[in-house]
Amino acid sequence: MKSYFEEQSSHYHVFRPDYPTELYTEIYSHVSAFELGVDVACGSGQATRSLAQKFAKIIAIDNSKNQLEQMAALSNVQKLHLQAEEISQQIEPDSVDLLVVAQAFHWFRHIDFFKALLTVLKKNSTFAVWGYNKNSILFTDEKPDSQSQAVFEDFYSNIVGSYWPPERVHIESQYKNIVFPNFLTEIPVQKKFQIERRMSRADFLGYLSSWSATTLYTKDRGVSPIESCNKTLSQYWPDNEARMIVWPIFIRTFKNSG
Repeated sequence: MKSYFEEQSSHYHVFRPDYPTELYTEIYSHVSAFELGVDVACGSGQATRSLAQKFAKIIAIDNSKNQLEQMAALSNVQKLHLQAEEISQQIEPDSVDLLVVAQAFHWFRHIDFFKALLTVLKKNSTFAVWGYNKNSILFTDEKPDSQSQAVFEDFYSNIVGSYWPPERVHIESQYKNIVFPNFLTEIPVQKKFQIERRMSRADFLGYLSSWSATTLYTKDRGVSPIESCNKTLSQYWPDNEARMIVWPIFIRTFKNSG
């Protein structure tokens, strides 16, 4: 599994959005026991915190020590510094009731991960992966802020566009181009979910700074693209105003039938 988030782990912790309660309610409706849940590529704990409220024990796994250090300690959460493809080395076979991957599955070596996944999952347990793609910027009255949105689209596609790692294609395809193994039986999800978060311009730029493409741009050119983006964006988004940022979520949920 690749990692582009070691250096900006503090930005990831502060500016990456949490996921809505309704998303977990949907996932839990397909879970038969709540003894052990696993959050793979947990980052700084965006999903872990919610899972810990439901399960007796959570194992939170990430290949970045810095990300794990950003996560607040919880009494029923065990942190493991581990590659996603190595989970079967540290987790007991046939022990996991729910395993999730939030906004990270595109970085995995999928064939190796699926082998490890089959080992740790209980029979009839649940596996869920989800992510979010480009956001929309709305005024506080929820009307589109088309000018700020245009600046954002230019930043995404043109300014840092050539720096997106190739795995980004999996996000843009909503994981539909990934071949899942036969032991996983997909559960169709009919509901639509989205993340909503009110943000200042400074916070939104902090979110942009947490992107892998922004990190790679900065390393290559020796200067962050955030300052110039801020200068342009400030023409349409004043310092003292908040915007509603909306990210549509895609999710794929499976039962272990193997």
